[in-house]
Amino acid sequence: MRVIVTRPEPGLSRTMARLGAEGYEAVALPLTRAVTLVDGVKDAQEMQPDFYVATSAAALDAASEALDRSLRIWTVGPATAKRARKAGFAVVRQGPGEGQGLARAIIEAEAADLKLLYLAGRERTSGFEDILKAAGRVINVAEVYDVEPIDHGADAIFAAFADNPAVMLYSAGAARSLAKQVHHETPIIAVCMSENVAAALPEYWRETCVVAATPNEDGMVAALGLVRNQRR
Repeated sequence: MRVIVTRPEPGLSRTMARLGAEGYEAVALPLTRAVTLVDGVKDAQEMQPDFYVATSAAALDAASEALDRSLRIWTVGPATAKRARKAGFAVVRQGPGEGQGLARAIIEAEAADLKLLYLAGRERTSGFEDILKAAGRVINVAEVYDVEPIDHGADAIFAAFADNPAVMLYSAGAARSLAKQVHHETPIIAVCMSENVAAALPEYWRETCVVAATPNEDGMVAALGLVRNQRR
């Protein structure tokens, strides 16, 4: 089955390799790119937290030069944890692969009076922060990156979507970029990371989209497997 992978690096290559090993015809077509927010990185450098939190590799890459490697860092899951270790952090603690579970893990493990610095994107869901705030935790947020759409041009889009592919969408920004570049009559099945991503799709694609049961790579691949089984 043909699958369009819309996420940017650093996750794109990893997803392409995994899908290829599982027999998919994977096509790389990133619809967004991360852009560093200089003011947010400066904020991160000036703050003095007890530990960091990162829910994406993009945040780690954007803020890399501003971070104190002697502090511990909590990451959302194994891929981000690997990225943090590669960036030089010696103490890396790992969540279960999604933001709300990460928040609960932090509440259980960290004292309430410690200061955390959340390295975040400008566009994000609120679940992680909501759970921490409900538990009375003070969250310092540094928005260190944003995402901007990538325009691939009509010819590349037509070629990519010629054979009724499935499309893996990891962010609301990617969903909006897809809607701007692909004609509304093009038949696609969108596999969405979360309900928030699905909500960014136009109604004509939202009706047939599949939402991952868990908002991580394993959940996305499992949802893609459901689509493949339906097509057989």
